[in-house]
Amino acid sequence: MTKHHVWSLLTGLLLIVAAIIIFVNPLFASAMLGIYIGVTILIAGAADIFRHFLLRKTEVQQPSIIWGIFSVICGVILLSGNLLEEATLVPYIMAFWLVFIGAGKCAVWAKLRKTGQVTWHTLALGLLIVLVGACTMLMPLITAIGINFVLGTGVLLFGVSRVVDFFVGRKTAATVPPGGYGNY
Repeated sequence: MTKHHVWSLLTGLLLIVAAIIIFVNPLFASAMLGIYIGVTILIAGAADIFRHFLLRKTEVQQPSIIWGIFSVICGVILLSGNLLEEATLVPYIMAFWLVFIGAGKCAVWAKLRKTGQVTWHTLALGLLIVLVGACTMLMPLITAIGINFVLGTGVLLFGVSRVVDFFVGRKTAATVPPGGYGNY
């Protein structure tokens, strides 16, 4: 039994336990997801602000500093509460953030359209982001439940695949000739 196969089994079992925790205690999973999203949004906002000051004046798009500041504020709000507040706030903060970012993308499209640089993907993605944000705003509980269900299902399937890799890997390792199959 090689170390790789043991790690497959251990990580697979840990992932299955994590999936069970997500299904049994969705409030905890939502809170942890809130912390993760809060940190991610905070870093993305800080990067937008930093990038704004690094670009030459001619390259700066005004919304980037606004998006950055708004993202930092949303990240700080998500990270400032206790776990219950985290779980409760995630859908609302995400909804407002998505609507704001999507509207900003549409504004960039309008600005680019005036210069003759039509980028339809910017408008399409901006409108789609606004739509997802609006749906999240209208149905925050369903969004929270849906996120936990999808997350739990994905983690469970990945855990099961790792356990299967452990058992299948042991059989296939015995059929590999000494020295392997070359540089594949």
